[in-house]
Parts: sequence; C-alpha cells; structure tokens
Amino acid sequence: MNFLTSFAPFLYDCVLPICIGYFLVNIIKIKRDALDILFKFGIWVVASLVALFSVWVIKIDMGLIWLPVSGLLMQVIPLLIGRWRMKRYSDFTYADKGSYLLSMTLFNAAILGKVAVFFLFGEIAYGYAEIILTLGNIYIYGYAFPLAARYQQLNEGQEVKKWNLKSLLTLNQLPLAFTILAVILNVSGIARPAFASRMIKPLVHISAWCSALPIGATIHFKTMRKYLFVGRDVAVTKFLVVPAIIMLLSLIFIKDSLILKTLLVISASSGPMVAIMLSKLHKLNTDMAMSSFILTTAMYLVILVPVFILVFQHIWV
Repeated sequence: MNFLTSFAPFLYDCVLPICIGYFLVNIIKIKRDALDILFKFGIWVVASLVALFSVWVIKIDMGLIWLPVSGLLMQVIPLLIGRWRMKRYSDFTYADKGSYLLSMTLFNAAILGKVAVFFLFGEIAYGYAEIILTLGNIYIYGYAFPLAARYQQLNEGQEVKKWNLKSLLTLNQLPLAFTILAVILNVSGIARPAFASRMIKPLVHISAWCSALPIGATIHFKTMRKYLFVGRDVAVTKFLVVPAIIMLLSLIFIKDSLILKTLLVISASSGPMVAIMLSKLHKLNTDMAMSSFILTTAMYLVILVPVFILVFQHIWV
C-alpha cells in the first residue's frame, strides 16, 4: 500500500497523461500538434507560478550549500560527457545534436526522483530533495532553453544569436524571471501569501499534465527504436557515472547518512521529460528524446528502485 501511495503521483502525472495523449492522436485521430498549446501554457503560466511560490519560502542555510551545488553538477557533468560522446556520431544533424545534449544533461528528478526519495526515506528526505533541485529552474530556463533555441537556429540555417541577457528576454524564460523574483522576495523577508501553499500542489499536477499530454501525442514507437543507442548513453551516464562522481564529492562535504542517501537517489534519476518538451518546442529530434526517456524510465522503475530498496534495507541501513 505504501508503494502504491508513494508512486501514484508518477503514475497519474506522467504515465496516464502520456497514454491519453497517445490515445487521442492514434485512436481518436486528432491532429498530432493539437495539444502543443499546452506546452506554452505550462511554461509561461503554470511553471512560472510554481517557481515563484516554491522558491519564495525555501530556508537559506549556508550549512546545506552543497546540496543545490550538487544538483547543478548532476546536470553539468552529463552535459560535458554528452559533448564528448557526441563527437562519435558524425552523421548527427543539428536537430539530433540538440536533442542528444538535452537528453544527456537534464533529468527526471523533479517527478520520479523526488517520489522515490519520499517512498524510501520519508518527508524529511523529500525536503532535502527540494533543496538539491533549487537551482534546477535557473539551469533549465537559463541554459537548456537557449541551448535548444541555438540548435534550432543552426538546424534551420538561421543566424545564431549570441547568448546574452537580451537573448533570455523571451516568454519561455518567464519561470527563470519568477525564480529570481522569488529569491529577491525571500531574502527581503517579505512573507509569502497564505493562499500560495494551497496552490503549489494543484499547479504541479497541472504542469505535469501540460507537459505529458503533448508528449504522448508525439510518440512514434517504430521511429524511436533506431535511437536506443541514445538511451544506452543516457542510462550509463545517469545511472552509473554521475552518481559515482556526486557521491565521491559529497563525502567531502556531507556526513549525514540521510542526506547522502537522498543525494544518491536524486543523482541517479532517469532521462528527462522536459527534453521531449524542448525538442518539440524547438523543432529538434523529438523521437530521440522520447526514446531515451521511455527506456531510462522503465529501467529506473524495474531495476534501480528494487536495487535501492535492497541496499537501503539490508546493506546501507
């Protein structure tokens, strides 16, 4: 019962809307891009509000400064590996390169990783996971979005715009702007409105559905098969290399066993749903991003979660 309760959010906020999106396109026969407006609504409105309300009340404790730094490294390290590995694929188009790097650098910690932490360790560990991921919005909207836009420009033969402050002033960067605003309000000591605490959970559900429904509508199982090698690269990087590096570094700064366990589980999160969203939004290789997401998510649930349960119940207690 605890297992089902803890993993229910992943099932109804990820698996269910993806299945519905696939059903609407392949059975009901709506247009494949009919749900794309949900991407923009989810980014411009819902994600912006979630970023504002959630970051506004985070307790800034210098003793835990390694946690958000480690969360950032969990995405920077695979980015560097991805750029190195990408040199092997000389036949990649710019659309392929963009989706490959997005699949490598981003991860599904915000949904699956945090749910796994809660199931394994409880509410306190879930709070640590939130702190680990506090720089996530800044990285996604400040780096991953411009990265996707750059590869779209290259793929379409457009002039590539330099990354500067002006390039971030688009509607797609609204969540980043609201994250910065939230930090300012937090540091200024301005209290968050009471109603915000009641809004976060519904907004998180809405945000997940706004991403997952259009993703389900884009699934091409036959086309995805040829990109299984990308899933292999992502799996090895995220399930082995990144956790090993993060844990070795964390042992220097952290002594608390619960925090270390939380870091391990979050660092080993599966491939990202947001990579599919960005690939579709910027006309990159959606099938490639989808393939790595489905493969690594299945591996996470079938292999890693049972391994974690075994280790934390019988070895690292």
